[in-house]
Amino acid sequence: MSPAAHSLLNMNRLDRTAISVGSFEDQRREDYEYWMSRPARERFLAIEKLRLVYYGESALRRSDRVFEVSHLGES
Repeated sequence: MSPAAHSLLNMNRLDRTAISVGSFEDQRREDYEYWMSRPARERFLAIEKLRLVYYGESALRRSDRVFEVSHLGES
């Protein structure tokens, strides 16, 4: 096998030293700690990116907001 082919095969191998096993609760805590360590703007931009990925082009349109004022009656 040529050195170039050998190099390509090694690029796609899984680095088993980088894998750790933990509980879902540990992962949730680590995720929370990570995102709370990030600035608010970065967190907001990450949410916007996810929204665009999930909803696609329809995420660019803004929905209408309708407000209604209700008057409380005397009891």
